[in-house]
Amino acid sequence: MQIFLSIKYHADHRNRGLVEEIIATLGARGHRVVCVARDLEEWGGRRYSCRDLMARTVDLIQASDVVLVELSEKGVGLGIEAGYGHALGKPVFVVAVTGADVSDTLRGIARVVRFYHRTADLQDLLDGFSLPTGGQRGEVDAGFYYRDLLFRLLAALQQAGDDRALEVLAAIYHRQAADAAETRAGEMAARGEARDMEALHRFLFNPSDEERGFVYRTLRLDDDGVEVEVSRCPLALHLAQRGLPGATEPLFCAADIERVRAFNADMVLERPELLARGDQRCLFRFRWQAGGG
Repeated sequence: MQIFLSIKYHADHRNRGLVEEIIATLGARGHRVVCVARDLEEWGGRRYSCRDLMARTVDLIQASDVVLVELSEKGVGLGIEAGYGHALGKPVFVVAVTGADVSDTLRGIARVVRFYHRTADLQDLLDGFSLPTGGQRGEVDAGFYYRDLLFRLLAALQQAGDDRALEVLAAIYHRQAADAAETRAGEMAARGEARDMEALHRFLFNPSDEERGFVYRTLRLDDDGVEVEVSRCPLALHLAQRGLPGATEPLFCAADIERVRAFNADMVLERPELLARGDQRCLFRFRWQAGGG
């Protein structure tokens, strides 16, 4: 079983001994443990941009069976990693030294919360809990549940005074949006289908969006471009209800740009009007770049 270890890291790696002891303890039970400091940053030997590091971290979580959060020290990254794992259907186990504080938010998504005196006590932590197997592992439709989880995490983190929360969460969601578009584009290429304006319209605007509460109408659809008017966006409404109206554009609206670019790099999205900015509608205009199409 692969375990993603989520733990507070320090620039001077002052808790490296604890990290390595946890890895060794669980490794003795036959588990493979991966973590950011060792497997990505190589204890300071490699450096990544904030966006790239978050994307690589997401990949590690997706490839793991369990997210193990060591919460003896709190950090903004721990909540994000736990939330992402939970949204993917991964069991989340939380451990901390006796006396540490575990928030209600994290308790709400954790399958297990356990306190320990010695790292050796962790050996029995994962025993006795069944895990999804085969092709079902981690394959859940997160959908709006995942987005709501992002809303909750963002609200909690911003209330805690961490102004980096929005940037980090946006990086996660933008990567997910681009990956989905790249997958669709790859499937179409394999079938010999054109990634034209009509295909883009089908990809971005479909009946499932209406079921989720979006209200829109297509104003133009031809070989040269697409124009769509959105008069109701449940994402903007939901964020506003959570006291986060300013998060809609950087978190979700900006992801549309990444989605279009990944679908076809020759296409351009323009939005002169956005509900998130207080306009009466979102106006989507898609066109070809000069020389594209």
